Amino acid sequence: LVQAKMAYRMLHRSHFRSVVAAHSDDSSVELFDMTHRFLEEMPFKPPTKTNRRDEIRTPEGSKYTACTAGAPNVGRALSCHWIHLSEYAFYEDPETLYYGLMQTIGNRPGTGIIIESTANGVANMFRELWVQAVAGKNDFFPLFVPWWSHEEYTKPLRLEEEREINDTLEEDERWLVE
Repeated sequence: LVQAKMAYRMLHRSHFRSVVAAHSDDSSVELFDMTHRFLEEMPFKPPTKTNRRDEIRTPEGSKYTACTAGAPNVGRALSCHWIHLSEYAFYEDPETLYYGLMQTIGNRPGTGIIIESTANGVANMFRELWVQAVAGKNDFFPLFVPWWSHEEYTKPLRLEEEREINDTLEEDERWLVE
């Protein structure tokens, strides 16, 4: 959804700049490919050009860039409208990247910052930002989407499997199931 929203805004606004940073090279390539596929599968051919493996541009001066969080000086000297930090809890140096990128985005309508991640313990900047957001102590809106809400990550149990599992549950686990 984030990649689609960034692509849509890139196509419908002139000079719209967006950056997505992932925790690994493979993930940044996947996010770039996701956005590129989105544009390729549209019922019309949008006027974009891809001259590098990490960037999409429009004739109106909009640009979408995918990068790896571990690269030195990611985001420096940019002016962004939307930033997506993917798997943020797994960044090697999240503070440097965060404070560098936050200076590239203005606090005005039409801008956005999405920071998402799967959990990675309790001693990291992602968790700190999450706890602050839940407490209303920063400008982020906390949104938790559990893995089990996605049907592709679930598997229906056969009746005998469900009985076998239920027979092994402790009292606190039964309470959680209820």
